[in-house]
Amino acid sequence: MCHHFDEAARLPREFEIVAENAPTLQAVVSKDRRITCTQYHPELPYDYIGKLMQHWAPNYTSMFAEDDFRNLLARLKKKEKEEESFRKIEFRNWLEFVRKGG
Repeated sequence: MCHHFDEAARLPREFEIVAENAPTLQAVVSKDRRITCTQYHPELPYDYIGKLMQHWAPNYTSMFAEDDFRNLLARLKKKEKEEESFRKIEFRNWLEFVRKGG
């Protein structure tokens, strides 16, 4: 099991990148907008993601110093509380986007 450690060696020319960050692609969409692929999970609370990260800790501790990893998990818990209303809006917007077919 991996957790966002997939790599795309080559993006088919029928797709375009619509979201990315330093380590990975976050979302691609076909140019005809019929297929969307995402590694983003607006349906998952940050604290739940933190629990998944703890479960797969060896994957992360090879990338982060131990203190940095612990601090990241603590920030996710805090961020969940601080951004709860924003996350609900974000999730509703995402569902509406999916409902309309992207």
